[in-house]
This record gives sequence, C-alpha cells and structure tokens, in this order.
Amino acid sequence: MKLQIALDFLREDFKPEPKELALKVAKDTAEYIDIIEAGCPMNFLYGLQFVRDVRKLAPKTTIYADLKIWTMEDWEVRQAFEAGADMVQIQAFASDETIKNAVKIAKTYKKQIAINFDGYLDAQRDLKGNYLERLTFDVQQGEKGAILKRAIEVDKMGVDYIGILWYTFHDPNYWTLLKEVRKAVKADIAVGGGMTLESLDSMLKGWFTPDIVIVGRSIINAPDPRQAAKAFKEKIMKFSP
Repeated sequence: MKLQIALDFLREDFKPEPKELALKVAKDTAEYIDIIEAGCPMNFLYGLQFVRDVRKLAPKTTIYADLKIWTMEDWEVRQAFEAGADMVQIQAFASDETIKNAVKIAKTYKKQIAINFDGYLDAQRDLKGNYLERLTFDVQQGEKGAILKRAIEVDKMGVDYIGILWYTFHDPNYWTLLKEVRKAVKADIAVGGGMTLESLDSMLKGWFTPDIVIVGRSIINAPDPRQAAKAFKEKIMKFSP
C-alpha cells in the first residue's frame, strides 16, 4: 500500500492556506509519503506553478495533479506532465473519448492517468433530478450500480488508478462497492474521504486493503504533520504484504 497526501484545503473552514505552508507540509512529511497530490484548490490559486514547486521540492516522489479534467484533455494533460506531474486526474464522468485520449497521451510521456469519481452520481441525474441508479451497488438484487459499471469501463480503457472517495466512511455500501471494484478491475484502487487513523485501522482489520490510502486534513491539521504522516505510514506498512 502507498500513502498519498492531499494538499488542497488546509483548514477546517475550507480556506486554502498560502502555497508556502502547503510546501512546508510536503517537505516535513516527505519521508513517509509515496504520492503528493497537488490538490485542485492549490492549482486553481497558483496554476501549474504549484505542481512545478512540488516537483522541485520532491524530485523523486510521485506527483498527482488533481485538475478535475473532463474535456480539453489534449492540452491540459500535456501541460500537467510538462509541469512535472507523474499522474493526472480525469473525472469519471468525462467521455470515453476524453479518457482514451488521456491514456494515449500519458503513454507517450510514460506517465499515468487517474480516474476520480467525485461528482459522478450527480452527473447521472435525469432531467427530473432523480438518480438514474440510486445506489452504487444494490446488495439485495445483486445489480451492479453506476460506479462499479463505470470503473470496469475505464479500467478497460487502460487507466492506472481509480479513486473512489466516500465521506461517510463506515457506510456498508462503500465497503461492498470497494470489494466489487477490486474484483473487477486491474487498476490500483485508492480510497479516502475524511480518513483518520481509526477509520484506516477499521478498514484494514476488517474488510478491505486498498492499493493507495489518501489522507488530507488528518495529517495537514495535526499538531505535528510529520508525526501524523509517520503514524499513517506505520499503520499501512503493518498491513502491507
């Protein structure tokens, strides 16, 4: 398992901190981090210069550029790779053509494409505002829901990473969904969404071992981010093969 730190909203009031603080957190925790996520809010505020700054700070660490791309991939993906990103995020609701083209571009750079499912179900609403599929996975009927179906589709397109965040972490529907996706795809599975040491421990002991664990505020807002990152890394290593 790998540990990914999300550098985006650095305070409880969801107000991004100055770039200097984000870079300080990245520097202080670098020893324990496998993937540094240049979060969308930071990229929005500072442009791809933020990715360049993270790359300069951590030349050997995988840099994940969260750009919420769903169109104009030919230009945006290339720009992110040129800035130093190793992995660029595409939204799951992007068209098949967009995702396939992004994968093709990544291969020319020898880089990777990550798919993120934030907002995916919202994108599946019909004109009346109803979900086309209410649940991600219907345990009673055994029907594959929208996220599982799309995960299988994008996996076949050759993506490297599938991130499924769930902000009610102990929801049984999330646990079931992750297990079904794990069985169905080859890509790495990343999980997160308000991740704490306690929720991570519960997940690893009881029901699921992901490829990548995403942590944001539990590290960033800790009194000592370095020690918090160390605690998460030690927990992950304890359960890694």
